[in-house]
Amino acid sequence: MIKNKASFHLPASGYKGTAQSRDFEWILDEPEDLGGTNQGPTPTETVNAALGGCIAITVRMYAERKNWDTGEINVEIYTSENENKLTQIHKNISFGNPDLTPEQIERLHLIATKCPVSKLLQQATAVILD
Repeated sequence: MIKNKASFHLPASGYKGTAQSRDFEWILDEPEDLGGTNQGPTPTETVNAALGGCIAITVRMYAERKNWDTGEINVEIYTSENENKLTQIHKNISFGNPDLTPEQIERLHLIATKCPVSKLLQQATAVILD
């Protein structure tokens, strides 16, 4: 079963292209210093934003089932390379409600690892040429 289908069209020249999924279109591009026109996020920035969005939504869904008021949820995602040149993804999650207990925050951080995008990135996902 095909799920979460998306496509990307890159014109004959340049790095600015159009991504599409369901009824939505958006631009991906590279910064000017890498030969792009800086008119959209890079593919990596888009993956990071998708991870941040997935974490926030998953945490909110869980908190609502528990009747926990998180207030706003902010997720920051960035990548770095370790000494072996392997990419690492870092996340920082904060909540607008200062009354959450340390136990609730710990549980919400655990739930954050269970979002579908986080699971996808953490497992060895095969990329198959069709």
